[in-house]
Amino acid sequence: MIEMERYLETGWIPVSASIDTSQFRGLEIVSYVAVAREAPRLDIFGIGIGGSIYSEIVKEGDALYFGAMDKKFYCISVEGKELWSFSTGHINSNPLVESGKVYFGSFDGNLYCLTTGGELLWKFEAKDKVCSKPCATPKGIVFGSKDGNIYCVSRERQLLWKFRTPGPVTQDPVLYNGHIYIGSSDPVLYVLDLEGRLARRIIAIGAFGTPVIVNDVIYVGNFDKNFYAFSLQGKKLWSYKTPVAIGTRRPLYHQG
Repeated sequence: MIEMERYLETGWIPVSASIDTSQFRGLEIVSYVAVAREAPRLDIFGIGIGGSIYSEIVKEGDALYFGAMDKKFYCISVEGKELWSFSTGHINSNPLVESGKVYFGSFDGNLYCLTTGGELLWKFEAKDKVCSKPCATPKGIVFGSKDGNIYCVSRERQLLWKFRTPGPVTQDPVLYNGHIYIGSSDPVLYVLDLEGRLARRIIAIGAFGTPVIVNDVIYVGNFDKNFYAFSLQGKKLWSYKTPVAIGTRRPLYHQG
């Protein structure tokens, strides 16, 4: 057993640690460094939950809404007080808050609709996990599922249409100029009208992430290690090669 300690120096925090060297089976430990620098706290509150948070946090009024991997959906005040929680399956999808209702998907294969007070209004069952953020359209709520379908349900739970793709749909649908843009795990960005009819396909080598569309230009990352810009008609305007696959849900467009 090796015991180590770093003593307090100006601007540093003391750190002590120990390592059980028996696990290394005689290998020599070359070095060990453990340093923590004192820094101002940036958080204004903290709330403990039982699982990782992959969901984005949506603010509506004085409340924050998000799901977690501890199988709960949370609503907390902007001061950090838990207002309510709702038990379901694991959640890594982003929520939609619209007209006093909260929509979110779950690993249990359901799209949930709650009041902003945490009361269950309804749930719609897909055939596999729901990981994409629901998208509000004039016709209904659109979302994807790992069962390969893109669904549109009314705000009262009725299935309006579904569109089948060859692979799981985990990306977020985007509404732009009366069309829905959403990628599947196949190398296609699907463009659907509000009735669920295919308008066009945009094809690459890998699976698309979630696009952002600005001034009639589609900006989207891809697992083929490219970041693309397409016209609305699907013509490639340019691409930027990256060293790794781009799996981010949605890029950020800021001041051009």
